[in-house]
Amino acid sequence: MLSPGDFAADGHDDVLAKDREGKLILYPGNGKGGWGSPRQVGQGWNVFNRVFSRGDFNGDSSPDLLATDVSGRLHLYPSDGRRGLA
Repeated sequence: MLSPGDFAADGHDDVLAKDREGKLILYPGNGKGGWGSPRQVGQGWNVFNRVFSRGDFNGDSSPDLLATDVSGRLHLYPSDGRRGLA
């Protein structure tokens, strides 16, 4: 589970979680201490042993995701700025 910031581009911080099947689920924050409807934004993420976000890496003002696989390779997944990945 991680909080990339405003991943949904709606002005509220969000949470992303990876389930046991490798689905990446977006839990959008509603700005009132609660959540909007969760939705799947990716699959196949079970190949990564760590998924994290440190902000905007490609300069488009949207928070991007980083992931490491079991061999230690680092992968960048840029946000598309609309609740998904580019």
